[in-house]
Amino acid sequence: MNVSRNYLCLLIFIFPLVFAGSVGAQEFRLRAHHVFWKNQEANTEREIDFGRGVSAKILGKYPILRDERKVRYISQIGTGISAQLGRPELRYFFGILDTDEINAFAAPGGYIFVTRGALKLMRNEAQLAGVLAHELAHVDQKHIVRKLKLQSTDRSVTSGIAQVLGGATLTAKIALERLNDLAFKMLMEEGLS
Repeated sequence: MNVSRNYLCLLIFIFPLVFAGSVGAQEFRLRAHHVFWKNQEANTEREIDFGRGVSAKILGKYPILRDERKVRYISQIGTGISAQLGRPELRYFFGILDTDEINAFAAPGGYIFVTRGALKLMRNEAQLAGVLAHELAHVDQKHIVRKLKLQSTDRSVTSGIAQVLGGATLTAKIALERLNDLAFKMLMEEGLS
């Protein structure tokens, strides 16, 4: 009886400790999960803001084509493709650049552009879908963001930018402008379009 009483006492004291430890571990996992998703939201907002600046650079070089019917058409195809991707937090924007150059661009945050020259070469919707899927994949896989190492665990907007540009003394506006210039250069010169 002494042995069974010892086991019973041991269980009475150990069970709450084990249970409390598992509750603490669960609480830690929940907090870590919350911090991870909060950080993801901050990174997504940063990516969208960054993409907006890169898009402004693109639109500074190429005028936008003002043909609602064509833009609506590529937007419908692009939206259908983007629905299959793993980035439901993004709202995609599609535009046609009014140039005879043959190219397409994807800016971070969901900004997709196809040139009028590229559209002229396409013979069917499947070719357009292929080009849009390629550009959407750049956004989905965060190619420019990763290449520039824009993501950061720090919550400040300038921290990721400062990491890329090599200094924390830049003001946010100047740093973002330099980063937009760098991303635009990558799109134009390094073939990340």
